[in-house]
Amino acid sequence: MTRDLNLKPSRRSIMGILALLGLFPQPLVGATPTATVGAYYFEGWYHDTPEAIAAFANAELRNDFPEREPIWGGGLWRGDTVEVMEQQIDLAADHGVAFFSFDWYWYGSPAATENDGINSGLKNFMLASNRDRMKFNINIVDAAPTTIDSDAEWEQVADMLLPYMQDSQYLRVGGNPMITNFAAAGMTNTNYDYFQQIATAAGINEVVFAANVAGSAEEYTHVTRYNAVPGWGAGETAMPYKNLTYYTDGIRPRPGETWADPGIWNSDSDGMDPAQSYIPTVMAGWDARPWGTPPSWYFNNPTYMVDGENWGRTPETFAAHLQAAIDWIDDNPTLATPERLVMIYAWNEFGEGGYIAPTVGDPDGLYLDAIKSVVLVPDPSFPSGDMDGNGSVNTADIPLFIQALVDRATYDAAFPLLDADVIGDIDDSGTFDLGDLAAFIALLGGPASAEAVPEPAALSLAGVLLLGIPVPPRRRG
Repeated sequence: MTRDLNLKPSRRSIMGILALLGLFPQPLVGATPTATVGAYYFEGWYHDTPEAIAAFANAELRNDFPEREPIWGGGLWRGDTVEVMEQQIDLAADHGVAFFSFDWYWYGSPAATENDGINSGLKNFMLASNRDRMKFNINIVDAAPTTIDSDAEWEQVADMLLPYMQDSQYLRVGGNPMITNFAAAGMTNTNYDYFQQIATAAGINEVVFAANVAGSAEEYTHVTRYNAVPGWGAGETAMPYKNLTYYTDGIRPRPGETWADPGIWNSDSDGMDPAQSYIPTVMAGWDARPWGTPPSWYFNNPTYMVDGENWGRTPETFAAHLQAAIDWIDDNPTLATPERLVMIYAWNEFGEGGYIAPTVGDPDGLYLDAIKSVVLVPDPSFPSGDMDGNGSVNTADIPLFIQALVDRATYDAAFPLLDADVIGDIDDSGTFDLGDLAAFIALLGGPASAEAVPEPAALSLAGVLLLGIPVPPRRRG
């Protein structure tokens, strides 16, 4: 299990028992996404030399911010293998991240671009055995030092990207493959027309483009952001993460707190052409101090107390920001995409402080749990106890049930496994807990149902199944 790279002892013991039994839990079923959530993916965590430290993991990042190293970094901050990509795909897909948007860099020629390690994330995704679990798209980073400097180079870029857009897993918006562009002004109408020309020849109806900036050129069908960061040139000054979120979403965390801007989502979409659609970007944080790029910005810490409340960067505050994006789509259906697209900055911007991937400081992936709690809404009609969705409750559901039960007892109550609460609440008590284990055992071998009543014999068998391993009591808010 990819999720179990760094587990608490009690959970590791149970997962080990399941492995010995040949039972490998898969994600729970019965949850419907409330949005199509993508995460920007920056592959700076590579090196051309074996056993070398990742290219972008400078000394300050490694020494002063060691908690940001990904759990698969191996002390070198590396993640540039197909095996690690497969782990990331499973983690993302299990928690409601529908696609990666790969930052893609042009190095003056197709050969140099193809061979540069900074594009290895996309390459590894294409080789991953489980890539059918996610979609992907490409975010062209047409910015120094990887600018695209002529129409001829744009044609080479288009020719290189065409095979990706033909792939069955490439993200389609309105039925068409979508490319995002970090520096929207770099693409001209001539370049746009060439993309459409080769796409038509390849049987693609249209290529749609999303600009990573406001006030995009007319050829862009969509407007979004890569990130939204206040305080350019402000120096290294701590700022509450909740201030960053309402700078972006326009939602004030308390009366009297205001920005001149009504929120990036609102100001960007207000200036759009009526034919364009808006994709809100959710900020997972910002703290670029490790890279020391002047001028510095405000930065977010995990703890920033305001009137006794933590306004810092936490899974809880991030979840609220993501929920705000979904609420914005609900409130602005004519501005958003029909697919209800939301971008997260970012999956793995460890150097800039915007990341949701599990790290040394977050080995259990609480930011991923936050996404799951917001995005994967349970389907109330789904039959209780049928953990794998095959229409009956049988032995195949046992490892899924035990995994869900342990998760439910272990994770913070702020992020309950909502799908487990519905599918696992077999005794209709309103909660998913040990009482449901007895009901689940009573159901084994029969059709899925929510009407089972726990019996004393089943309670005894529940203890045997857990093999004496204590399950922590459910934490209550």
